[in-house]
Amino acid sequence: MMQKKFKQIFTKRKPREIARELFVIVQESLQEKYGANPDERISNRVEEEWDAIERQGMVADVAALYEIVSWLKENKYPYCMQSCAGSSFILYLLGITFGNPLPAHTLCPKCQSVTWYDGYADGFDISNEYVCEKDNTTVIPDGHNIPWQPLFGYGELSHVLNIYLPRNSYNYLQEVLASHWLATIDEDFPLTCYTQDESTNRNCIDVSNLTLTFVLNQEEISPLFYERNVSAYDCEAIVENWKEYVNLHTNDKSDLEICHEPDTVADVIALTGLLNSGGAWDDVTKIMVREMGYSYSDLICFRDDVFTYLLEHDFLKTDAWRGMESVRKGRNLPFFTDSLLTSRDKWVFSRIQQIKYLFPKAHSVENLIFRLKSFKD
Repeated sequence: MMQKKFKQIFTKRKPREIARELFVIVQESLQEKYGANPDERISNRVEEEWDAIERQGMVADVAALYEIVSWLKENKYPYCMQSCAGSSFILYLLGITFGNPLPAHTLCPKCQSVTWYDGYADGFDISNEYVCEKDNTTVIPDGHNIPWQPLFGYGELSHVLNIYLPRNSYNYLQEVLASHWLATIDEDFPLTCYTQDESTNRNCIDVSNLTLTFVLNQEEISPLFYERNVSAYDCEAIVENWKEYVNLHTNDKSDLEICHEPDTVADVIALTGLLNSGGAWDDVTKIMVREMGYSYSDLICFRDDVFTYLLEHDFLKTDAWRGMESVRKGRNLPFFTDSLLTSRDKWVFSRIQQIKYLFPKAHSVENLIFRLKSFKD
């Protein structure tokens, strides 16, 4: 198939014009999926994220990433977003990430009504046999329960949007991005090409806060990559093949001392966090699972879990984010609330004190879906 030309959708636009046009695309995608009047919880998520993207000065980076992904899809090049990118619902609406980061819910494909399931750690574990009460249509379970704050934060850090691409897309993208409009908007971050790791032949293009890493071997990925829509219907396959998936994320296979096999998607995802973090999976947490009835997803597995826990104990969102950032780097909490110190679940507080590093949940979810989309029959 002849390679299609890269389209610079936002070229010759002023920053405010790029922001306006990109937001229109976001809103159109939102309404296409969730209706003309989306659930308030969803609308608030979009509003909060958009404010964060503007505050971080990342509108142009997201717009450039949207262009790149659109070109990849047109040419059927597989890719995978890394680190915290999958935390963003806006990136999901733009078709950049694979996993829906909203809390667990069901969506009626006919009337587009949403039902929330706050007791579920992952929407893929909701029964796919439920029907909509309004029109008796089978609903779609979704949502991996990932907050946006681990990616965009509150203006104190510069976050990177990291995307893995096939090596055979490198030369053309290098040529395109060398004269990309983003360089004319942000002179502090000129477009440059460099070798990240010559020993593994990993080439990168640095686009402001956007990093493109060329590491995928396209021959190992199913040609049906874009045709496969990973959903809750894949729940059984995810759980049955959990060990293969967890092994892909674990550098030291000797750490793979599991108490029992996971029986939910939430637990499979949680295991990748436990085994890729530092101080999260030890003798104490093994006892909690093996002898005390805790599920893997009940534990502190990801940096996102710390943020959510602190919110539940009277932290402001900005303070919860700062606490999460401190804990994920092994620095413990910088301050406490009375609710935290007197809560019935103080075991979480003691576990936080053991953390040396915490993995991002979005990374695990994106890689899980990428793996399922890549699988060759």
